[in-house]
Amino acid sequence: MPDAPYPEGLLAHSEHRAGDALKKYRASGDGYDLYAATRALRVAERNVMSTEAPCLVSDPVRFKPDACFQARRWTASLVGQHMLRSGSSEPMHFSLHDAWWDVGNAARHSLVERMPIENADENWAVWMYLGWAFAPQRHASTYLSSGLTRLGLPRHATFHALRAQVARVEATGDPYQDLRTATMRAPRTWLSDVAAFSLRNLIERLESGDLPSATPFRNVKAGQPESQLDKAWQGLLRGRIQLIARLDREELDTREPLYTRVLELLPPL
Repeated sequence: MPDAPYPEGLLAHSEHRAGDALKKYRASGDGYDLYAATRALRVAERNVMSTEAPCLVSDPVRFKPDACFQARRWTASLVGQHMLRSGSSEPMHFSLHDAWWDVGNAARHSLVERMPIENADENWAVWMYLGWAFAPQRHASTYLSSGLTRLGLPRHATFHALRAQVARVEATGDPYQDLRTATMRAPRTWLSDVAAFSLRNLIERLESGDLPSATPFRNVKAGQPESQLDKAWQGLLRGRIQLIARLDREELDTREPLYTRVLELLPPL
C-alpha cells in the first residue's frame, strides 16, 4: 500500500481533471469510471507540461524516483481495491493492469538512473509480474525477465518469456523477440528444451498464416522506420546467436531443423 496520498497538485491538474475523475469513480464504483480515473492519474504523473509530475522517466533531471513510485503505487492500489471489492479475478482493460506494471517500471528506472528506491529490485520484479500476469500479451519480455534474473530467478524469467510468447497477438514480431529473451535467460539445463518449445511455437504461428507485418512504423528509440517483420528477424537472429554461444554442437544440431523451418516460413525482409 502507498505511504502517502496521491499528490494534490497532480489531482488539481486542470487539463485532465484527475481529481474530478477520481471523485466520479468514488461516487459510482463503476468499472468504466475506474478506467477514466486511472487514465487521468497516469497522465497527470507523467505530463511534460506539469512542473509537479514526478514520473518523467525519459528526463533524468525531472524524474523523482520516490515520488513517482508512491504516486504510481497509489494508482495501482486503487485498481487492486476495485478488484477486491467487486470480487473479480478476471483481467480488466489492459491499461488498468498497466498501472501495476508502471510501479515496477518506476523502480526499474530508479536503478537505471542510479537513484534506487528502497527494495528497488524486489519492487521492479513483483509489481511488473503482477501487471503482466493479467495481460501477458503486453510489454517486451526483456524488462521483467531482467528484473527476475537480478533476483536470481532465471526459471521464472524463462517462464515469463515463453508464457508471453504464446500470448502474443498476431502479425507482430514480439514472439521472435521472446525467443531471444528465453534463450538468453534460460538456465543451461533448460536451454535445449526452451529453444525447441519457442521455435515450435513460431512454426505453428507461421504455418497457420500468422505472419509479421511488413508495414513500416516509426521506431521512436532508433529514429528509423521499422516493421514487425524487422523485429521478427532481429529476434530470430539474436536468438540464434544465444543458441550458438550456449549450446554444444550436438545439441545445436538437434535444434537446427526447427530453426531452418522457421527460416523457410518467415517472409524475407
